[in-house]
Amino acid sequence: MVEGIVSVDRSKEILFYNAKVLKIFGVPIQSYKGRKTNHLAGFENIDELIELALSSGKLIEKEYKLNINDEKKVLQCHALCFDDADDKSVIVVVQDMTELYKLEKMRKDLVSNVSHELKTPLTAIRGYTETLLEGALDDADNRTRFVSKIKSNADRLLELVQDVLQLAK
Repeated sequence: MVEGIVSVDRSKEILFYNAKVLKIFGVPIQSYKGRKTNHLAGFENIDELIELALSSGKLIEKEYKLNINDEKKVLQCHALCFDDADDKSVIVVVQDMTELYKLEKMRKDLVSNVSHELKTPLTAIRGYTETLLEGALDDADNRTRFVSKIKSNADRLLELVQDVLQLAK
């Protein structure tokens, strides 16, 4: 599984876990069954989540931004309390969203940079066009220079669009 899973009883004693949850929290692989989550490095972060699930009996969702072994991680955690005839237990599912958040940040940065790069030549084209329409068409020296600037900015726009299409591939 790509998600980390840990199950605990009402006293937060670990009943079950998979290797992925240990990897996510940077905990060495060894036997944790029967140990309490608040005594294990890394697991103290989900202790509050377990407590909320136990007290509410509802699905609890929480996002954590943690520094685990000098690595910044974003974790999406879901905890659900099960109340059977014998006892209450909580299952926690942990998803490491770090890479997804990094990709989303890269996408936002790319959109921001592309928007800025497209805006510059568009602003220049608009400015030269407005100047021509407001009377510079009659000025032969400026008319040729302005049309030349419009063409070079249009060429720049075409290059930018081709770069974006190449990135999309």
